[in-house]
Amino acid sequence: MEISISFCDNPAVEETLQIGELLGEGKFKVFEAYSETRNTNYAIKFFPSDTDGTEFYHKEKKFSSIKHPNIIERTPIECHDSDYHGQLIELARFGDFFDVVQDGYFKNNADLMRTYFHQLIKGVEYMHSQGVAHLDLKLENLMLGDNFLLKIIDFDSSEPLNAKTTISRGSRDYRAPELLNGNCKDFTAADIYAMGVILYIFQTGEFPYAEEQRGKSNPRSSIFKFIADKETFWTEKSLKYGGVFDKDFIELIDGMLERDAKKRFTMADVKNSRWFQGKVIGAQELKTVMKAKWNEIHKKN
Repeated sequence: MEISISFCDNPAVEETLQIGELLGEGKFKVFEAYSETRNTNYAIKFFPSDTDGTEFYHKEKKFSSIKHPNIIERTPIECHDSDYHGQLIELARFGDFFDVVQDGYFKNNADLMRTYFHQLIKGVEYMHSQGVAHLDLKLENLMLGDNFLLKIIDFDSSEPLNAKTTISRGSRDYRAPELLNGNCKDFTAADIYAMGVILYIFQTGEFPYAEEQRGKSNPRSSIFKFIADKETFWTEKSLKYGGVFDKDFIELIDGMLERDAKKRFTMADVKNSRWFQGKVIGAQELKTVMKAKWNEIHKKN
């Protein structure tokens, strides 16, 4: 399949983009793409030219200028077909970050887990410095790019930090309570909450509490225990996972998942925490370790 496009840095020239295999299918389909003129492989996300598709497309396009090693790079294009819009994206050649976490690889690899959490923090902190909150941080929106660097993707739920209100379309189990309640006044705090959920999943492979447990009425639910009796919450979780939680990790998760956004850890609090300040691994070691893990995962598949 081929489509006709123009790169926005050279709008007068019409080019042909080769469309390859389907890479993902969430709200919108993502395919591999190849530009012969630029000799580059990309991913391309297609947005239908209806009301919702156009809205999401323009939102992603608005944030295309945000560039950071841990944020997927977007290359603005115009598609010459009125049925859809297209967003050209850096191809994350090593695929979904979810595959690594789902396999439980981080559970006994604290230094590796901390290294990737540092990369997540760096990417989100840069976004915030540019006046943008992601608001849909989740494992499914993390990829592995060149040299196995973490890449944050999908900006179609993002908002400027100074926006007055938002209706979050993010995934419920990652959303801060104030987003769920429609009373979010600090988008940076909402992103920190989501990163706390991600870090917990890095360690356990599971959510800290399931979506169906979010009501406070059931005293046996995980969310009730986390709110009312953190000691019981962590005791039960430690028994379940074989005592994998140290006190520094618990302190960080407690601070990031604080229900009151005003009391929640700030980015500075996260970076100054004892767990965050622990050992990380260097770029070459990261590449070596993750290449071996990537080969193991794909050999199984």
